[in-house]
Amino acid sequence: IKSTRDFVSLSESVFNNNASDNISVDSWTLTNNYTLNTDTQYLFNNIFIPTGVVLTIDPGVKIKLAKYGAIDVEGSIQANGTAEKPIIIETQNPDDKWGYVKLKNSNSTFNYTNFIGGDLTVNMDPKTKAVLMLENSTVTLNNVNILDSRAPGNAIYSLNSNLNINNSLIGNSEEPDFDTTGIKAKGGSVILDNVVLQNLTFGIRGYFDGEGLLPHLELNNMTEENFVNVDYLWEPNTWLSPAE
Repeated sequence: IKSTRDFVSLSESVFNNNASDNISVDSWTLTNNYTLNTDTQYLFNNIFIPTGVVLTIDPGVKIKLAKYGAIDVEGSIQANGTAEKPIIIETQNPDDKWGYVKLKNSNSTFNYTNFIGGDLTVNMDPKTKAVLMLENSTVTLNNVNILDSRAPGNAIYSLNSNLNINNSLIGNSEEPDFDTTGIKAKGGSVILDNVVLQNLTFGIRGYFDGEGLLPHLELNNMTEENFVNVDYLWEPNTWLSPAE
């Protein structure tokens, strides 16, 4: 089933003898709170979640985004993956990359969510584009993997936001040929607890805001061993020392 704009909800439907049993939605703008569950698999080009609307994602859901596909969030995402049934956000075609998840003025949580590939964009500043882009938001990532985004690029860019990451992995399966950064932040706070950053040029990069201040940065339950094959653990190098 293919829909150009409207979301398709099905109940007790059976698909037989198809090349693919997915439902493809070109562009979906939520108008009310909605829950994605594992009953149906969906392919999306773009999703927009406006202010005041919540998209809940049940355990085990796979969201497959088209090349350059994006999720723009001005409302909220509550991704409720579990260790047994993680949520996966990936590309529709293994040879392509998808775009990004952008959270603006959002309060969102991702539990057991794997972001695979991503950061393929057009006409965006390469310094600030990323798989996850935060602006004036509060975002919590628990047991999340952000892997193999397009290089050169960034896994996370956080602007004036409060970012909390716990028990997660950020980086690349192999060392890329171009510069990559795990987390870039300007303003707000970045609090990491037992996070592994691997196969990156820069682990964490901080930028001074208009008042000449770096973001607040905390590393809990982390040592240099949490930075695996990372050329520069954090920049500026005087930002802090890892917590023992």
